[in-house]
Amino acid sequence: MKFTSDYGQMSMQLQEWIEVTRKVLIRDGADGFQPTLADPRSQQVRALQGIPKSVEPTRAIQEWAAQLRVDEFFFAVAESADVIVVGWISPVRSEFAELGKQIFGWKDAPRRKPSWWRYPNL
Repeated sequence: MKFTSDYGQMSMQLQEWIEVTRKVLIRDGADGFQPTLADPRSQQVRALQGIPKSVEPTRAIQEWAAQLRVDEFFFAVAESADVIVVGWISPVRSEFAELGKQIFGWKDAPRRKPSWWRYPNL
């Protein structure tokens, strides 16, 4: 899983995004984890706040990406209390992984496209 994203001056690989997400989880825990999106073109990382309780975070991150009209991005979103799904989405290819809560930290593993993933066809 070493796919390089290279828009402008920012270059990141999915594994690097996994490590960034893991550091946040170690520091802050998973309670209240906010869906996060990194836009390589603008070089911004943003957390989505204020999601209504009636909206699933997995849906909110996709709708947010569609509103921002980004064609390539990295994301992290809680699928459950013990699983954070991370991904790299581009016009050409998409890659997904998950961070699963373990006794001694957060272990990452590759995964197939989640069944709830509909972007960009929401």
